[in-house]
Amino acid sequence: MLNESEYNEWIDRQKQNRKELMSWLLKDLKLHIYLYEIEKTGHTESKHQQNQKPWNINDTKRSKLEKEKTAWREITKKLSFMEEKEFSQLKSRWSSHINRKSIKSIGCGISHETHSMLMELKGEYTLRETLETMIRLVHSRQTDPCPEGILKQKTTPILETFKTPDDTLKNLPFNAIDTLTSAQLNISQLQNAASTQARDIKDLLNKITNLENILNTTKN
Repeated sequence: MLNESEYNEWIDRQKQNRKELMSWLLKDLKLHIYLYEIEKTGHTESKHQQNQKPWNINDTKRSKLEKEKTAWREITKKLSFMEEKEFSQLKSRWSSHINRKSIKSIGCGISHETHSMLMELKGEYTLRETLETMIRLVHSRQTDPCPEGILKQKTTPILETFKTPDDTLKNLPFNAIDTLTSAQLNISQLQNAASTQARDIKDLLNKITNLENILNTTKN
């Protein structure tokens, strides 16, 4: 079973999302009744406001606070009976929940040829990283100030820079070619830098190993 410090430290690290964490844990640990009791307190307050009936707001706050304390007690009780592996899985589910909140899902269908080109551009990086980098580069090219200090026009959808979508490859305007080429160069430079750093680290490790061998030989 888990030590009390393990789950308490994890909960304390979630200060910014503490209320959301409580609601999520109550659902994940199948403690819905406590979540219902907390939500019911809020509904009661809202009902009084709608009916314009007098109520003591301090009593409502105290009641909600007590119910939240009870909910946390039940949560920590459940966590205390968990094995290390179960707790790791729970933390992983929470991380996924938080990450999904900050990511927008998009769906689109592309041709096999376009998909192949995209995979070439992607290389060893994730598709998300590649697309986000390309989007940032295109956006910055359209919105960043010019060297003379003159602001560029408002961002324009890429396809609006062509006469028709079918002419995108035939009639690429200069600024689009420049943007796409720049994006490819930036991605290529990042890949080259990563490869160079990996080689340097490998060489350094080999040198350290050689030095250790020399020192051991000298001592003997």
